[in-house]
Amino acid sequence: MKTQVLILFTICVSYFAQAQHESLHLPSDCAVVGVIDLQKIAQKVTTEEMEDSEFISSFLRDVYGSNDPALHIGNSGLNPEKTVVFFSGKRGHTTFKGATFSIVDRRAFFNAQPEINRAELETEGKFVDAQRLWILSKDEITVLKAEIYRPKIKEIADSIFLERGWENPNQHWFDHDFSSFEWDIEEEAIFYEEEVDEYFEDAEIIEEEDGIDWNLLYDTTKDSIEVALLREAYLHYKSDDAFKEIGSSEEYKYLNSGIERGKDIVLMLNYVPEESGGFDYKGPIEKFLDNMLDQGSQIYEFDFTKTGMDIDMISHMGENRLQVMEAASKQKPDKNLLNYIPANNQGFMTANLNSKASYEKIKELFLPQLESSEEGEALLVAAVWKLIDALVDDNTLFGLIPSSSIFSFNGMREMEVETVTFDYDEDEFEYKEIKTTEMQSLPVFTFGMQLSRSDLVENFLRAFAAMEGEWVMKEAGYYQLKEGPIKGIPIYLAIVDEIMLFTNDQDLVSFHLNGYDKKSLSSSDIKAINQSPLMYGKMDWQQLPEELSSFFSSSSERKMLELLSDKTGSFELTSTISADNAMHAKISYTFHDDFRNGAHYAMEVLKPLFESMQE
Repeated sequence: MKTQVLILFTICVSYFAQAQHESLHLPSDCAVVGVIDLQKIAQKVTTEEMEDSEFISSFLRDVYGSNDPALHIGNSGLNPEKTVVFFSGKRGHTTFKGATFSIVDRRAFFNAQPEINRAELETEGKFVDAQRLWILSKDEITVLKAEIYRPKIKEIADSIFLERGWENPNQHWFDHDFSSFEWDIEEEAIFYEEEVDEYFEDAEIIEEEDGIDWNLLYDTTKDSIEVALLREAYLHYKSDDAFKEIGSSEEYKYLNSGIERGKDIVLMLNYVPEESGGFDYKGPIEKFLDNMLDQGSQIYEFDFTKTGMDIDMISHMGENRLQVMEAASKQKPDKNLLNYIPANNQGFMTANLNSKASYEKIKELFLPQLESSEEGEALLVAAVWKLIDALVDDNTLFGLIPSSSIFSFNGMREMEVETVTFDYDEDEFEYKEIKTTEMQSLPVFTFGMQLSRSDLVENFLRAFAAMEGEWVMKEAGYYQLKEGPIKGIPIYLAIVDEIMLFTNDQDLVSFHLNGYDKKSLSSSDIKAINQSPLMYGKMDWQQLPEELSSFFSSSSERKMLELLSDKTGSFELTSTISADNAMHAKISYTFHDDFRNGAHYAMEVLKPLFESMQE
C-alpha cells in the first residue's frame, strides 16, 4: 500500500524538467525503481494547482518527516528543473522506501527539515534522524525510510522472555513461530539483551501494585528491539556497500528508454523471490519457478495525453519464460463464447490460454533437467511426474481447464432479494424465522468459459440436483444455485455444448441460452479481441456512480460516488507478445467531460479521493 501511495504521489507532484542523474546510486535490494520526466508534466499541470493540492502537501510532509501544515512544493527547496527517482525494496526483516531528488534552495530545504543536523550532513554527507537516513551528494538528496517487519520484533522479544524465564503475556502454543530454529532465536536473544538492558538501565523491572506488569514490560522490550534493529539497518544503509551505481545498468537503460520516447513516468519492478522462513532449502520445483520468474523485469510507462492516460506494461523475459508464454498464447478466442456478451454491456474482459501447449513446453524445458540431475529428490520428482503423465489422459485433464473465458458486467438492475429476519415469540420463548422479499438495485454479471469436457461437470450437477434439491435445483435448460456471492440472489449455471455459464441474470438463461446473436458484441469489438487474443478488456464507467449510489448504504461511500459523478471515463486493455523477449499490455484511459489533459484530470480525481480519506 505504501508503494502504491508513493507512485500516486510521483504522478501528482512531478512537475520538474527532464535531466539525467550523472551517477545515480540506489540501495542494492531495490524491488521498485521509478524515473519521472517532470518537464512534460509541468506543461500539463500548473504550479498553482500543485501548490493547492493538499494530497501532494500531505505526502511531501510524510517524505520530509515534517508536521508543518504550511509545507508545500514551493517552499520545500526542491529543484524544479531536475528529475526525481523513487525506490522501495526489502532486505531481510527490513523494508525501505525513498527518493532521490535535487534541491535548488538549501536554506529552504533545511528550514523544512528542522531535525536535520545541517553541519553533519554537509560535512559527512550522511545523517540519520529519528526516522530517516539523509544522503547529500552535491545538490542531490537521497532520503530513505526503513521499517522493521513486526513479526520479527515479536519473535526476538519472545526469545528474550524465554531466555530470562519471564512470563510472556502474548505467547500461546497456537501462535508459536516454528519457522526459525531454536538456536537462532537464542543467539538473537543474547545479541539484543544488551539493547534491552540499556533501555532498562534505570529500573530492573517494571512493577505495578500487585506485582510485575508483564504487558508493559513486553511492549517496552519490543520497543527497544525495534530501536536496535532500526539502528542496525541505518548503519548498513550509511555504508558505501549498501548502494550501487545503476547509471550504466541494463535496468536503468530500460527506464531511460521510456523517458527518451516521451513518457512522463517510467516504473520498473524486479521479481524478488519470497523468503523461506527459517529454512534456506528449496526443492527442485521451487528452484525452477524462481529461475523462471527471476528472468527479466517489468516496466510500466505512464503518459498523460490530451484525452486521458496511456499505461504501457512491458514484461521483459528470459528465453524459457517467453517460450512458455508464446505457447500459452496460441489459442484463438471462442466465437460462440463471445456471443454471450451483450452489446449493451458496461464492461467486459476476455482471456485465452492454451494450457496444454504451455504445459508441454514446461515439460520440455524442465523434465530433462530433473532427469539429468544427480540429486535424489530431483530424480524422484521426475519419476513421479512421468508416472502421473502416463496415467492421466491429457485430453480429459486439459478439457477441464478453460481455454477461453469471458467476464461481462451488464450494469445494475432491480432484482427481487429474499431476506431473513428473526422475531422473538414471547409466548413460545423462541425466535421465529421470517422470510421477506424486497427489490434492490444490484450488479448484473456473467462469467463464461469454454471447456471441452463440460459433460463431466454436468454429471456432478445432475447428481447434486438429485441429492440436494434445495441447494442445486434443475430447471429447464439450466441449474439454479440458491446462494451466490450476493446473499439472497441465486446464481444460474448453464452448460451449452462446451460452454459453461455462471450468471445472476435470469433473463440470460431464460431467453438467451444460445447467445445474444445480433444483440451481442459489435464487429469492431470482435476485431479488437482477435487482435489481442491473450487478453482484452474495455469498460465505460460513466453510469456507475449514479447506479451504485443505491447499492451502498454508507453516507461516505455515497458522497464519494457523488464527487466522482462528473469525473468518469473509459478504458481499453490490450496485450501482445513481441519478438523482443517481452509481453506487452496497454491500458488506454479516456476521460469524459471537459478537462485540459490527463494530468489535470488525475489531479481532479485525486483531490476528492484524498479529502474523503481524511474525513
